[in-house]
Amino acid sequence: MKKLLVFGVIALFIGLAFIPSFNAVSISKTDDTTPPYLSLSYDIIPAHDEWSIKIIANATDYESGMDRVEFYLNNKLQDIVTGSGPVYTWEWFYIDVLESYVEVRAYDKAGNVAIKGIDFRSPLCILLNKLKHKYEELMNYYEDLWKENIYTHPILATVFHNIAVIYGFLYNKIVILRIQLGC
Repeated sequence: MKKLLVFGVIALFIGLAFIPSFNAVSISKTDDTTPPYLSLSYDIIPAHDEWSIKIIANATDYESGMDRVEFYLNNKLQDIVTGSGPVYTWEWFYIDVLESYVEVRAYDKAGNVAIKGIDFRSPLCILLNKLKHKYEELMNYYEDLWKENIYTHPILATVFHNIAVIYGFLYNKIVILRIQLGC
């Protein structure tokens, strides 16, 4: 009887070891609901009339592991890189970089996805917006100087007027670029 009881207890523990809910070490793919960690960087290398652009994606997932990273250019799939990572790269030659948007999607083995993008228009738009604002400040400053000196210092007033004309020309170029880039 004791042998049968000991045998039953041993069989019970062996059986429980194979049931996932009792096995604290087992993690199934469905338990992972957290998207992978994803960070992006890029290198731009000028070459004659084209640019070589290398997108570097650093993607990690410590629960189910990484499955793949997808690279999109202007919403069109360009490349799928599989493997455990953590570094995934994609490179392309492109003439009109300023019209490009790159999106990267990192998938873990459980199917969770992290999405990030690089808008190559953004830095230029920020610069153009800063130039426009600075121009407006300078124009107000030179207009005030012109009004103060028009009767007392005609030569100085002419210099201020010429500076304003040059800034006006540059301002028009800034506005045109902003419209073309959609800033």
